[in-house]
Amino acid sequence: MVIYGTQSRLAFIKSGDQYWTYIDQSICGQNIRDFVESTYQVTDDKGLWYWRDIVYLNGLYYALDHFGVLLSCDVRTNLKVKKITRLDNLHNKWNHKTYLVESSEGDLLRVIRVIDDEYHYGMTIKFVVYKLVDFCGDPHWTEVNSLGNDAFFLGDNHSISVVASDFVGCQPNSIYFCDDCDDFYDHGGPNDIGVFNLQDGCVRRHYTLAHSQRLMPPSIWIFPTFL
Repeated sequence: MVIYGTQSRLAFIKSGDQYWTYIDQSICGQNIRDFVESTYQVTDDKGLWYWRDIVYLNGLYYALDHFGVLLSCDVRTNLKVKKITRLDNLHNKWNHKTYLVESSEGDLLRVIRVIDDEYHYGMTIKFVVYKLVDFCGDPHWTEVNSLGNDAFFLGDNHSISVVASDFVGCQPNSIYFCDDCDDFYDHGGPNDIGVFNLQDGCVRRHYTLAHSQRLMPPSIWIFPTFL
């Protein structure tokens, strides 16, 4: 499953398929407004858009959009799509980034990257983390103040969670991030790279690109499979 195009839509392809399957109203077999409450997410062709991140967990794909709507997608046989959470107003600024992360304990976490509106190039000033909880059959996002021994790695590719104590030098309760806002690259390349610690709320810059690196594509995180 992928997020594709300038409108950030969803599609998937399975082994043996010749073509991609695009997830929209006709595929879901339901009214598009049963899934989202914002007219900003409904296009003339009835597509679903503004999806920000995808996680594969317990045989299902979970997709999170910019407004907090979480979908589960079962693609094992016939496609089954279910809305888990409703639209909310926790974070609705367009320059804030949204990520979906599976913690080491199997929880789904919604991570909001808050960008300084006053800084000309848009630098990260903090992260806000929400955990998916299901109280009396009402799934919703609730804010958490600690990741425990976890460390998150966020950027322009799949979000990664690790147990910090398994890696020498890795800081627990922290979010490592790289610059994934390529709108600003014409102002000197990617420079919003750092570590955010949830305990003290501080952002520390852990890497500075050399001048020769500023014309390179955005950096991504790689988790070696042999570790």
